[in-house]
Amino acid sequence: YALLATIVILQMLVARGVIYFCDLLNWPSPGVVPYLLMPALGPILTAILTNTRRANLIALLSSLFLSMLVDNNFSVLIYSVVTGIIGVHLAQGIRRRSQIITAGARAGVGGLFCALALAFTSEIDLNSALIHGAASISAGLIASLLISSTLPLFEVIFKVTTRLRWLEMTDLNHPLLRRMFMEAPGTYHHSLSVANLAEAAAEVV
Repeated sequence: YALLATIVILQMLVARGVIYFCDLLNWPSPGVVPYLLMPALGPILTAILTNTRRANLIALLSSLFLSMLVDNNFSVLIYSVVTGIIGVHLAQGIRRRSQIITAGARAGVGGLFCALALAFTSEIDLNSALIHGAASISAGLIASLLISSTLPLFEVIFKVTTRLRWLEMTDLNHPLLRRMFMEAPGTYHHSLSVANLAEAAAEVV
C-alpha cells in the first residue's frame, strides 16, 4: 500500500506543479490546463511495478482526485479515466524501457480522441478540441519521460523487481554470463536451453 500511496501522491504533486506553473506563466488558456495534468503517469507506473488490477484502481482514484483539482470538472474525470485505462492496457506489452515512451504517446493519442468526443458533447469548437488533444499528447510524452526517470528509484526504494528488470538480467552480455560462457560453455548452453523451455512453458500457461 505504501507503493500505491506514493504513486498517487506523485501524480497529485505533478498535477499541482503543472497548475502552479501554468498560473505563474499565465499560459496556456485555462481550458487547456486540465489536459496537461498527465493522468497516465500513475496508472502506467503502477502497471509496470505491480499488476493491471491495481493499475486500474490507481487510474480511477487519480482521475477522481485530478477532477477535484479543477473544480470537480466531469469532463476532466472522463478524460483522465479514459487516458489512464488506455495507459494501463498499453503498459502490459512493455518489454523494454524505450517502449514506455511509446505507451505514453499512445495514451496521449487516446486522450486526443477523448477530447474530440467531449468537444462534440460540450459544444466546444474543433480548433479548441485539437489544442486539447495536442496538450494530451504532450502530457503523455512528458509523463513517459517522468516514468522512465522515476522507475529505477521505485524499484530500489520499494525493492520491486519488474518484468523490465528481469529482461535486463537476461542480457547475454552480462559479465557473469560471459564468464560462465568462457569457463563452463557446456553448462552455459544447457542453462540457455532450460531457460528457453521454461519461458515457452510459462507463456503457454
